[in-house]
Amino acid sequence: MSSFRWELEQPYQCLKNEYSSRRRRIAMMGGGCNQEVTFTWLCDKINDAQVVVLRASPGMDYTDWIKSHCPNVHLVETILTMSREDAYNTNLVNTLMRADVVLIDGGAQSNYIDFWQNTPLQDVLNAAILNGVPIGGVSAGLAILGDYIFSLEKRYGVTDPLRSSDILMNPYNPQIRIR
Repeated sequence: MSSFRWELEQPYQCLKNEYSSRRRRIAMMGGGCNQEVTFTWLCDKINDAQVVVLRASPGMDYTDWIKSHCPNVHLVETILTMSREDAYNTNLVNTLMRADVVLIDGGAQSNYIDFWQNTPLQDVLNAAILNGVPIGGVSAGLAILGDYIFSLEKRYGVTDPLRSSDILMNPYNPQIRIR
């Protein structure tokens, strides 16, 4: 899979209705191998930063990789949310509030919806985006960065993941959810 880097260069309105010249930076990584170019691009945009990695399922630990490839990072913290209750945890939310860079990892994007939607964690993440905090998404983390999110949600009877070929053969499959 490929990756994509995007910068919005013009000023935008911040939460306090003030204008900022800080750029929004989003790194979208499709998953698989060879994400190093995009990670490097994201690392080049930060200075003396605290990186927070968000996860909603167990998986790869990026801490050592980020520390070895991003010399301007002074701290890497991972927030693992395994339930909606975790997204209300004050310590986790406060950790996210201090982030200079956020990386949302892959996994099951339905977990991000089920665990984060309409929670304090989502509120803080949205505020970070509005305030120009560089955001990166890998695979499912990329999928939830858009206005529309495709997810196979367990509560709708998903037992086996659908493949692209399945979806193309029947785009009206009731397991498919676009939010």
